[in-house]
Amino acid sequence: MADTPPVRGVPRVAVPIRNQVELQARDLESLVADDHPVRAVWAFVCGLDLSKLYDKIEAVEGGPGRPASDPAVLFALWLFATINAVGSARQLDRLTREHDAYRWLRGGVPVDYHLLAEFRVAHPEVLEEQLVSSVAALIASGLVTLKELAQDGVRVRASAGSGSYRTEAGLIEALRVAEQRVEALREQLASDPAGSSRGEAAARQRAAQERVERINAALARLPELRARKNGGKKAASEQATGVGKDGSEGEPGSTAPPASTPPEPGGTPAPGSPPTGAEGAAAADVHAAPAEAPAAEGEPPTVKPRGSRLDASQVRASTTDPEADVMKLADNGFRPAYNAQSCTDTATGIVVAVAVSDLGSDAPHFLPMLDIVEAAYDRLPERHLLDGGYTSLASIEAAAERGVTVYMPPPKPRGTTRGRYEPRAGDSKVIADWRERMGTADAAAIYRRRCSTAEWVNAQYRNHGLQQFNVRGKAKARAVVLWHAIANNMQVASRLASS
Repeated sequence: MADTPPVRGVPRVAVPIRNQVELQARDLESLVADDHPVRAVWAFVCGLDLSKLYDKIEAVEGGPGRPASDPAVLFALWLFATINAVGSARQLDRLTREHDAYRWLRGGVPVDYHLLAEFRVAHPEVLEEQLVSSVAALIASGLVTLKELAQDGVRVRASAGSGSYRTEAGLIEALRVAEQRVEALREQLASDPAGSSRGEAAARQRAAQERVERINAALARLPELRARKNGGKKAASEQATGVGKDGSEGEPGSTAPPASTPPEPGGTPAPGSPPTGAEGAAAADVHAAPAEAPAAEGEPPTVKPRGSRLDASQVRASTTDPEADVMKLADNGFRPAYNAQSCTDTATGIVVAVAVSDLGSDAPHFLPMLDIVEAAYDRLPERHLLDGGYTSLASIEAAAERGVTVYMPPPKPRGTTRGRYEPRAGDSKVIADWRERMGTADAAAIYRRRCSTAEWVNAQYRNHGLQQFNVRGKAKARAVVLWHAIANNMQVASRLASS
């Protein structure tokens, strides 16, 4: 009789028990490697002078009040978050509880998303001071000279949609509805002061009140938008720059067909603008005038001449972000946006100054950026590199009077066989020299450095999450750009120090 094989039992394995409470005896220091980037961020922040932030803390030793969260920790959290393309206060709050690097940086300091969101935009003057002081330290060490600067702008979508734009009549109606909503919420809160949802009701009332304030700001901005359009901004711009909307330069007395133009803030899209799809078309129409009423039988239809003055019923502003204006973006679509300008040292890639504007054109930001640099560092660059979007003959002459040599490609001439770098009749000596200079091989070599610095910085902004602002208003948008500039400079300075 054959032997009976032994009966095999059920395999014994260790199975996961995920609801088991366990105590792990680990310190935060052991969670982060010695060469982790978060340690470099903390070392950088510890070297900053944040005394202005500490001076604002009311709780002092020996006095009443709970300890405030360390401003250095909040500064380091946002700097590390910016480097890692984190722009949401709620997301950052979650990371400080779940991610080891953020937990290490927090170090048990009490934070929440309200505190983080407020800190990010509440101290733009401190951010500006840190940017200037860090660049000044690099100048003192000889790493930065400011002899050659490159300037470029990047249009960043605003926290507003095309559907938020209203005419004056629409804004007045929206204000009436918003004020009624505030009053209803106030009465609800007063009728049940001890209700369980008192906190939620108070939050709803604050949100409604903020909407009223934004609508009032939009109404206050309508005269500015109307004056900007009716003041002939397009014509004045072309007259000052000598450049048409197509980027070409006309000869005296020459004519050329009008080029396609984006809609002006507070005005209607120009005829001939290219279609940009459903989203672009909807955004491009946010400032458009209402359709004309049909003409009476036997009468020709009323056609508003191009460039004619706009009345109050045709100008529109946003109820979400009144300071944002519609701009043409990189995808050829028209959306509410801000123009973020950066000035970069070409030898190092260090950002030395930033500005945020509601003007889509780059040309008006040429001279103001030089003013910012001179005010911050008490010096001007020897050479200033810009792309053709900044072309302004008056600005080139003004910069030359201040000792700044401009490197910017002249526009292509139109309606003539004249060469691009040949002086025009009536050019001043400064303009004639600029045209001839840009036709040389030395100028071409110098100008190439603009792309590898100014545009590289804008690419870094994009890589670090600056695709769309999640804050409202130019002041807060500028604070966000300052965070990105400081993050860029910290990384560049680290590379310069190691090399």
